[in-house]
Amino acid sequence: ITLTANVTGITTDGIITIDEGQNIVLDLSGFSITVDGTADAFEGRPIVNNGTLTVTGNGTISSEASELGGKGAILNNEGANLTIENGTFAGNVLASGAAVRNLGTCVINDGDFTGTAAVYNLESGDLTVNGGDFHTTSCTQTKNSQGTSCWAYCVISDGSLVFNDGIVTGVQGALSISGGTGVVYDGTFQTVACE
Repeated sequence: ITLTANVTGITTDGIITIDEGQNIVLDLSGFSITVDGTADAFEGRPIVNNGTLTVTGNGTISSEASELGGKGAILNNEGANLTIENGTFAGNVLASGAAVRNLGTCVINDGDFTGTAAVYNLESGDLTVNGGDFHTTSCTQTKNSQGTSCWAYCVISDGSLVFNDGIVTGVQGALSISGGTGVVYDGTFQTVACE
């Protein structure tokens, strides 16, 4: 699938789901997939993967427009396979989510990732990071319009993680390996002041 224009104003009903058994290469071709920012119009992530998905083409998948519902860009479910070659992937820092939420197998080769967390690799997840820029401004002082604190480590792993390279910048922390296994070969990890 190759985008030929921006896809805008996605609502919750318009979330794109890749079914089990499907094998999709999504070429963003520099275009973007974004959501409706009207209150309560969108909740979740624009793409839910239950099959095999490769994302390329240096485009953008973002739910940043939705303050409370913009959890992130892609949900990769258990048993699914996701490969990200490049691009920009974002959730709203006030939505208590992660740009990429992984419960399956995920390989990130490059890209820019941000949200409350940039990437969350859950207990069932198998994540390999070969490069990319992962960042968040979330801290304990980050509160949404409902007064809820929205903070996280930048990259969180409870499953299996191999981190080969990349730049990770957080406030509360850069990388959290809070369960499972984690191997870090290279990369830049830093924390910055809460703004």
